[in-house]
Amino acid sequence: MEDIVALFESRMSVFEKSLVQSQTTTKNTSTGSDISALAADYTVFKDLMWKSLSMLRQQLQLLTAGFDRHEMLSRRKVLLFHGLPEDSDEQTESKVLTVIAEKMNLADFDTSSIDFSHRLGTKKDRPRPILSLPSHQTIFSTKDLKERKPKGKRRDKGGEEIKEEKKERKRRKSEERIKN
Repeated sequence: MEDIVALFESRMSVFEKSLVQSQTTTKNTSTGSDISALAADYTVFKDLMWKSLSMLRQQLQLLTAGFDRHEMLSRRKVLLFHGLPEDSDEQTESKVLTVIAEKMNLADFDTSSIDFSHRLGTKKDRPRPILSLPSHQTIFSTKDLKERKPKGKRRDKGGEEIKEEKKERKRRKSEERIKN
């Protein structure tokens, strides 16, 4: 978008300079009227282009904000598990269930409570995080387990596995500002 604006500005400034230069050097009245008409057309075109570019910018900003909201809503219940060892033929759901049962004391969590679970990124020298989405009927919806969940997360601080809720960057920054 910025490249288009820069290109438009440079081309229009070159055209404007040549138009002004040709108006001052022209002595023939018929050519002068043609140049005046051309100058008027140029001004109309320039205004139209600036309006179009500003509309495109606004639309791009709206789309970006909408995409950010959509991403935040779709990932607000996603849990990431970092530091879990990676096997060649692993079942990520079972690893997630083990961490939830042992570290967070949620033994009644089972495979039906997870919609999907998989590793993120490409395989490297360290274990990749596991992304897990609890189902809509998950046990986190009950008040008792909502209260137990944060306690379980605090208990594991400093351990190998780190659980976090995936949040959109702007939302995370605004929450940090509110806390401070």
